[in-house]
Amino acid sequence: MGNDLKQQTKRSIVWNAFDKVGFQAIALLVGLITARCLTPNDFGLLGALAIFTALSNILVESGFTSAMVRREKNTDAEYMAVFYFNLLLSLLIYGILFFSAPFISSYFNMPELLWLSRLLFLAIVFNSVGIVQTIVLTKRMEFKVLSLSSLLSAGLAGVITVVMIYLDFGYWALAAQILMQVGFKSLFL
Repeated sequence: MGNDLKQQTKRSIVWNAFDKVGFQAIALLVGLITARCLTPNDFGLLGALAIFTALSNILVESGFTSAMVRREKNTDAEYMAVFYFNLLLSLLIYGILFFSAPFISSYFNMPELLWLSRLLFLAIVFNSVGIVQTIVLTKRMEFKVLSLSSLLSAGLAGVITVVMIYLDFGYWALAAQILMQVGFKSLFL
C-alpha cells in the first residue's frame, strides 16, 4: 500500500510539473505571436477587465475546492450542491457584471469595453462548470487527466487565437482565447 501511494505521488508530481511547464510554454509561444501582432491598447482592454474576472472567479470558487479536496469523504449530494451553488453564483455575478458593463466602459473611458466585457465575463460561468470535476480528479490524484485537459485546451485556444489574429480580429482574439481556454478545459473535464 505504501509503495503504491509513493508511485502515485511521483506520477502526480511529474504530471503536475508537465502541466505547469507545458502550459507556460504554450502561453509564451502564443504570447510572443500576439505581442508581435497586436497593439498595447489591445492588451490594455483585456487588462482593464482582468481584475473583475479574477475577483469573480475567487467569489465563485468560494473556498470549496480546497475544502472539498481536504475533506476525507464527499458525497454525490455535496458535489451536486457545490456544482449548483457555483453555477448559480457565477450566473448571478455574470448578470451583475453584464449590466455593469456600461459603467465599467465609462469608468475606463473605453467604449470598446462594453461588449468586450460582456463576452469575456462568460468565462466566469464556463469556469464554474469545471470546479467540481477538478475537485474529484484532484482527490483521486488523477493529475494526468487534469494536465492533459489543461494543455489541450491551451493548445487549441492558442491555435484558434493566432488564426483569429491573422484574420484581423484584434483584441477580440484575446478575449476568445480566454473563453476558449476555460470552456475547452471545462468541456474536457
